[in-house]
Amino acid sequence: MNMKRVIHSINRLLVIVIVFALVAALLLIINIAQNGPSVWNQEKMEDILGVPAQDATVADIRKLGKSGVMQLFLAATAPPLKSMAGEYRARVIKVGILGLPFEYSTRYLFGPGRWTGKAFYPSNTEEGRGYNLFSATGKDGQKTVYRTRRMKTYIAISNIDKNKDSFHLDYSAYNRGPIGTLHGEIRKINDDIYLGMEYSSLAGGALNPLPFVVLGPSTGWVGTSEEE
Repeated sequence: MNMKRVIHSINRLLVIVIVFALVAALLLIINIAQNGPSVWNQEKMEDILGVPAQDATVADIRKLGKSGVMQLFLAATAPPLKSMAGEYRARVIKVGILGLPFEYSTRYLFGPGRWTGKAFYPSNTEEGRGYNLFSATGKDGQKTVYRTRRMKTYIAISNIDKNKDSFHLDYSAYNRGPIGTLHGEIRKINDDIYLGMEYSSLAGGALNPLPFVVLGPSTGWVGTSEEE
């Protein structure tokens, strides 16, 4: 009798795992489909945004929906490596069926606190380095800023459209495990707004990028305790 109960419990667990995997796969497929066409439709940024790119705000980007945000990224160009310097604020762009899970995981699972920004330092003309910023409030009510989740940065052809350059964020250079599977790309909307796409080889790779914005103006580079 006990063995039958064990087998029954195992079967129930397997069914739950299979159902979860199927639901996750379905959500992934839907999220990818919501990207719309995988090629740029040749619209200029101002036509997509409905306002001149130099006047665009985060609100203008958020109202575009998933396919609109993707087209905006495809229309934009990479910022020069040396122009990305210092600490920037950052926010998730919650669009698509996986927008809310992405926001939750970024806010609570990505690092030691709520994700608030990214920082970049151009080491030379070919590559740089960076890290993410997180904020956490202790039991005493005091806020602590953490600088971690480092990445290597460089300019190269995009993995998303394979047509023009992006400013790349390579997490595999400094991290292992799930964080090491992350890769990001950034393109410039205007002097204070940069549109990014982050993706993981564990969740569809460049076919399933999740959008965020990096916001200037930047403040000074601080660095992390992990750096040599």
